[in-house]
Amino acid sequence: LAATKGVQKVVPDEIRHPDAVPSTEFLGLEGDDGVWQRVGGTDAAGAGVVVGVIDTSIAPENPSFAGEPLGTTAGDEPYLDGNDVVFRKADGSDFRSPRVAEGNGWSLSDYSTKLVGARYFDQGAAATGFTFEADYVSPRDGDTHGSHTASTAAGNTGVDANVEGVDFGAISGVAPAAKVAAYKACWAGPDPLVTTDDVCALSDLLGAINAAVEDNVDVINYSIGGGAATSTFALEDQAFFNAAAAGVFVAVSAGNSGPDASTADHASPWYTTVAASTIPTYEGTVTLGNG
Repeated sequence: LAATKGVQKVVPDEIRHPDAVPSTEFLGLEGDDGVWQRVGGTDAAGAGVVVGVIDTSIAPENPSFAGEPLGTTAGDEPYLDGNDVVFRKADGSDFRSPRVAEGNGWSLSDYSTKLVGARYFDQGAAATGFTFEADYVSPRDGDTHGSHTASTAAGNTGVDANVEGVDFGAISGVAPAAKVAAYKACWAGPDPLVTTDDVCALSDLLGAINAAVEDNVDVINYSIGGGAATSTFALEDQAFFNAAAAGVFVAVSAGNSGPDASTADHASPWYTTVAASTIPTYEGTVTLGNG
């Protein structure tokens, strides 16, 4: 197989895991002098751009991804051409991605003028013996990590957030006018409180990266890690090099192994490695009966 024309190399598959650790105000997006205001407001922030999120995929009913049903007439909004979702982007080129067949918690109607792409990649995970018993073998997010990262990057603006009866007010993605395309290459294990039993096979991740570039996304969001980088030219680094050469902006996570030196998950110069910042700890004061 290694000697076959078109095959670059044959290597053992590897396993990666999702990385997860506010806010739009901290990033300087809000206010009269904020980034949003300088680009024309939240209605224009990310307009004409498709953000491809490679992760555990997406929950299409989440209001952060609400959009209109797809029509069949070409125009400024995404539309259906046969079974493909097509969107004429701000750079004048077309995003085009095939819809995945219905089943396993997924419907063709889940695609919209906001969620323009959703595909899944599972052959690498299946080859490891992963059973998929805790997940959906479809583009539906069975873990929430992908929905979290997608809504952070490009979720709609002014979405009311309520968790377990606690009102957190309105939330927004960084580029709320952007379209979202989800590429599922990470699969949830049975324990929802850890990521160590979640599987992102490198072969599936590479398939998702290549599919996102082929669909013609503008941005790839990759919050996936395998521990501190030991090379600047690992296989996913090579795939991202080609994505960057194709004009795709790639943002990857630094991981959660810091703050020591050389602990970032990704270390190549042709993508942007993003670390979480330190945010204020939520504190409360308790006064005991004795004062």
